Amino acid sequence: MEKNNSLLLVVAVLLMAVTTVIALTYQGDNNSEPSAETVALQSTVKDLADQVDSMKEQISLMTAQMQAVQAAGPRPNPGLRRETSQAQVDRMVADAVARLAPQANAANPGVDGALTPEQEKLAKQAKLNEALAKFLNPDITESEFDKIWKDLADAGLMEETIAMLEDQARAYPDDEDIQLLLGYSYLQPMNVGNVSSVEAGQWAMKADYTFDRVLEKNPENWDARFVKAMSYSFWPPALGKQQAAIDHFEILVDQQSRQNADPKFAQTHVFLGNLYYQTGQGEKAQEAWASGLAQYPDNKELQEKVNSQ
Repeated sequence: MEKNNSLLLVVAVLLMAVTTVIALTYQGDNNSEPSAETVALQSTVKDLADQVDSMKEQISLMTAQMQAVQAAGPRPNPGLRRETSQAQVDRMVADAVARLAPQANAANPGVDGALTPEQEKLAKQAKLNEALAKFLNPDITESEFDKIWKDLADAGLMEETIAMLEDQARAYPDDEDIQLLLGYSYLQPMNVGNVSSVEAGQWAMKADYTFDRVLEKNPENWDARFVKAMSYSFWPPALGKQQAAIDHFEILVDQQSRQNADPKFAQTHVFLGNLYYQTGQGEKAQEAWASGLAQYPDNKELQEKVNSQ
């Protein structure tokens, strides 16, 4: 995270510079009409300030997303919560194949046995089709999910896979699992790719927007709300996102109380208690951890939290 901290420092310096320019711009006789140069400078300063604010928000979101993924441990698996029927899965895979497959057969290999450009294209498309079928498999495990993305990254197919999932999301806008899978896909360049901080911020913004769309359609989608809550919990306190994180975790606790127990629900109590503690609400923190431990007595994190108080 050293690189990200340096970028935040750059942002802070830029903000100070902008403030200084603004102060100098407004110095002088308040009764005199501003010159054309002053007006132009004020406009430039405003544009620069807006750009700095936008960059600061992108960097903060990127940092939060990356820290959330690292701290959450086992990530929610979109496949394990799938409610889509096998017939729908087959149809989506068939649709993707139809869109991606070329109309003509591949040409014969060259005399040296190397693949022709047409065959290389077919091979890539076959790998994308295979990945889509695996992603949509309701029995996919977390390790398999991660391995698929690593293999795709090694093959240089990260962006092509994301583009394919974007096509699927457009084709099936009401399928929560497809939308959720797309949100996770936007985080993959940061997990297994080598991207710049600016690019990572752009991917993180896309992921956040996608999870928002999922929650608009279904406010009780646990995976989307958990990722958002985790991300907000890692924003710098000065940006005021801690309360938003608390709100999301509190909603999750309420929603979990009406569902069958799931071991991963314990993480909601862990992080909600942590946020209470960080915001000076020690009693609430203890209540959150104790409540979670009562429901998930085998969770070691909750055991440590309760026993340490």
